[in-house]
Amino acid sequence: MRKAIIISTLLFLFSCKSSDLPNYGVDTSLEGIKGSVAVADPSADRPIRERREIYVFEQFMANSAQSSGNIYKNIQAKLVRRIVTNPNGSFVLALPAGKYSLLVAYDGGYYATEKDAFGNVGPITVIDGEFFDVDILIDPELTY
Repeated sequence: MRKAIIISTLLFLFSCKSSDLPNYGVDTSLEGIKGSVAVADPSADRPIRERREIYVFEQFMANSAQSSGNIYKNIQAKLVRRIVTNPNGSFVLALPAGKYSLLVAYDGGYYATEKDAFGNVGPITVIDGEFFDVDILIDPELTY
């Protein structure tokens, strides 16, 4: 029975046009970013991977937004893309080559995992023809 369900599901997926399928966390192209999002949970033995909203802004510095720890609000930078990860927190996002700030919706703002030596928040660089791998761990107890 289980084998029949799997085969039926596969046949359905292959018979659908890509525009008919839900696009959770998947956007394919020649370059961009890919990875996963997880939230630290002190009561669990490992972080919890779950669906999250990811925001990609033009690269901005910390003084271009209000911040409290790793949470940013009122960002004065252009939003380039927004994507919702799949239910397990995984995503693939096409982006043109360039420098960006990568943040995740969290606690009424945007969570950034790091700030570089120049003050750029959540910095990522997409190189022409390559995907940048990123695993985001949301841990409210850590600050940079």
